[in-house]
Amino acid sequence: IFLMARVSPLLTPTAGLFIASIGTITMLLGAFAAIFQYDIKKVLAYSTISQIGMMVAGMGIGAVGGTLFHLTTHAFFKAGLFLCAGAVIHHCHHEQDMRKMGDLSSKIPMIFLAYIICGGAMIGLPFSAGYLSKEALINASINYGYTPGTIVDKKIIVPVMLLFSSFLTVFYVIRQYVMVFLERQE
Repeated sequence: IFLMARVSPLLTPTAGLFIASIGTITMLLGAFAAIFQYDIKKVLAYSTISQIGMMVAGMGIGAVGGTLFHLTTHAFFKAGLFLCAGAVIHHCHHEQDMRKMGDLSSKIPMIFLAYIICGGAMIGLPFSAGYLSKEALINASINYGYTPGTIVDKKIIVPVMLLFSSFLTVFYVIRQYVMVFLERQE
């Protein structure tokens, strides 16, 4: 992402559209893969792939500042989520399958609170850094989709897919939250 930011002044509009398309595909594949995982760390790993795809799409549409902001905020809230996952795995005696977890909110309340904060930032809850960085990328993609040009009909797909991927992020984070901290699986 940082290298793409360095070469962004050299990109043509066609190259930007190609990069945004690759980022959009990566973002969607990562989000769909995260939905179907049961390993607590794999959900977060595929989520990272999805978020990096969003950053690549952001670079393709020319939102360099918003993308670097999202890269920075993502580093912090995803690090917090991986630390929470490690603490949950340790508490569950090295079990990583979320189907064998559940009802941990009362047993490890500090980890539960940290997960709420970091997960809220990842899904873009208002008043979080994730909200500001995702909002910057989504607004930039909407502006990109509505700029006049010869390929306007293809450019509108990028903001639509960014919004769709953001909703998928909300789904798999809440799914993980419910499976790990709320309901008992067995």
